[in-house]
Amino acid sequence: MSEPSLCLFSSYLSANIVPSYVKHYLFELKKHIDDVFFVTNKKTLKDSEIEILREQEIKILFVKNKGYDFGMYYQALQEISISNYKEIVLANDSCLLTNQLNSYFSWFRKGNLEMAGLLDSMQVTYHIQSYFLSFQGVGVSKFEEYLRSNKIINKKKGVIKTYEIGLSSWFSSIGLKIGSYYNSKDYSKNIGLNPAIFQVKELIEDGFPLIKRKLLKGGYTKSDLIFFAKNGLVIDPHQLKQLILETNSELTLEAFD
Repeated sequence: MSEPSLCLFSSYLSANIVPSYVKHYLFELKKHIDDVFFVTNKKTLKDSEIEILREQEIKILFVKNKGYDFGMYYQALQEISISNYKEIVLANDSCLLTNQLNSYFSWFRKGNLEMAGLLDSMQVTYHIQSYFLSFQGVGVSKFEEYLRSNKIINKKKGVIKTYEIGLSSWFSSIGLKIGSYYNSKDYSKNIGLNPAIFQVKELIEDGFPLIKRKLLKGGYTKSDLIFFAKNGLVIDPHQLKQLILETNSELTLEAFD
């Protein structure tokens, strides 16, 4: 029997149900990964919600709401032994899944990258965007080593510096191979801007399977929106939804709920 794969999916719940878009994402991940853990803040979920996840063989792990996504991953690794896993995937609820992940996993598993993701970025410095990451081979143990060394960081700027950017830099510094399925250089007009936001339309048209939840549901600050507009981006959630549905005929509106 081959070594299994593991996914840690971090999510913050404000109610006692799991949103439809999260379940849609989890169910797709389960098609490709042996053990999927839904890692969320300590909450009393409806029995019906727990049953839906269990029917899909998705495990639930409740942790403290500390340190953003990587704080949840760190706590999860206090409960889960990863020594027997050949592959680890990290994902979170900051994005909605808008397409299948078949092509990504086929690409990653046939390659020789120890760490990979769906999209890279040159914002600040080169890194793999952390809302979707996967590790294989020695990358699994090195990810665990890095996470256990840096532990829980409660300030957002510290999380970005250490995990969003620092993890990629550290992997490269120790000679491990990293890369992304979609390359920001193919989309970014300005390397200092986040391609997942500023080139979102081009990415959707090319089948990119994720979209930042805030682009559809709101939540950006006024200063964010002013910055976006100054750099030529006006967010139209309805237009983005229509574009997504046009590029994936199998998708239903439930994925956005």
